[in-house]
Amino acid sequence: MTILPLILAAGMSQTATAGDGVGIRLKVNTDLFNVASSQAVYDEEEVDDGDAKATTLSFFGSAPRFEATYIITPNIEAGLVLGYNDVKMEAAGDFASQASSRNVGLSFAYNLKLTDGLRGYVQPLLISSKMTAKDEDGESLGHMSSLWYGADLGLRIKLVKGATFDPSFEYLAGNTKMFDEDGENVDEKALLKNGSYGLKAGISVKF
Repeated sequence: MTILPLILAAGMSQTATAGDGVGIRLKVNTDLFNVASSQAVYDEEEVDDGDAKATTLSFFGSAPRFEATYIITPNIEAGLVLGYNDVKMEAAGDFASQASSRNVGLSFAYNLKLTDGLRGYVQPLLISSKMTAKDEDGESLGHMSSLWYGADLGLRIKLVKGATFDPSFEYLAGNTKMFDEDGENVDEKALLKNGSYGLKAGISVKF
């Protein structure tokens, strides 16, 4: 990934505009450790044996998430969250499929100065996610739409003027509905209840 040194280099070039005042923050982050769970629900009742859980330990094992926020005051900022991932899978019999996911959301953050060069922050998140599957001919196999809500609790550790290392703990919850290749809801009564928590690491630059 070449974007981290590019962002860091951009932060080193910020002198007059990267102080404690207003500005723009650009950030890229990735999972370090994550536990994700889901529970199938039908007609508001949990389905027996319909739960699943996955634990991952990785660095850039999943697609990075990008954030762009406007710093309204030194303590308050708001902006957008963007993410994209594309995976191609091949199986026996030369069958291939492709899955892509797109995430768009809103981000708000409250920053609290702890010491020189160190801030704590709380960051509520609201993220809409869509995962689409296609067969080897590019025909849609359907998609899943999710709405996630939660927050990050983290630190901003100064690296150089205008650039920080942002480790955080994140918790998200949400629901997922499934749609067929024609965009019709597979079953109005069926959904997945999701939960996710873990550690993230990010680099951010303030302009």
